[in-house]
Amino acid sequence: MIACNRFSPDLCMAEKPTLFLEFHGANDSEVENQTLTVQELCLAHNGGEFKSAQGTEEMHRLWKARHSVR
Repeated sequence: MIACNRFSPDLCMAEKPTLFLEFHGANDSEVENQTLTVQELCLAHNGGEFKSAQGTEEMHRLWKARHSVR
């Protein structure tokens, strides 16, 4: 996350181990259910803060920061 924040200063993510996941489904309801399931698993296993992108623009910003790190 240190590298992601340096590449994208507007990201301002906590600089600790982070897992990026991408969900797919036939419709928004499937994706929402997957997101909620993973959020519950994170909470049940002390996974720390859980954030999900709200909208396409935010999702692209996060993935760009993740994929552009060198």
